[in-house]
Amino acid sequence: MAEDQALPLPDGVAAHLIDLDTSIRAAADLVARGRAAYDNDFLHRLAAEAISNRIGEAVGNIDESWRDLLPAIPWRAMRTNRNFVVHVYHAIDYARLWNTLVDDVPHVAELLSPYIKAAYAALAELPESE
Repeated sequence: MAEDQALPLPDGVAAHLIDLDTSIRAAADLVARGRAAYDNDFLHRLAAEAISNRIGEAVGNIDESWRDLLPAIPWRAMRTNRNFVVHVYHAIDYARLWNTLVDDVPHVAELLSPYIKAAYAALAELPESE
């Protein structure tokens, strides 16, 4: 879909995009605390797990036909990551999870930014930081 075309938000998609944005912002907050804090505090790593879970859940709740309109978004990878963290929690590679929060989540946030903004507008909500 051309970037200048608005992608309509079907019922429910806006709310799930806002849920996703909440987790994206939480990831940014966690990353801002720094790698040392993450490495040295198990609760920070548990927070990373929770963020990963929430991102995967939000993605899973977005209508698949709408997700299919945005093939550049790694929807499946986000769900797969969530499933791994939930079901194989004893084998999580925390360095890899950190890299996901540092590299992948901001990239997804950038790709979804116009749709997240449209979601807030559709629900007449503004994120707290704006």
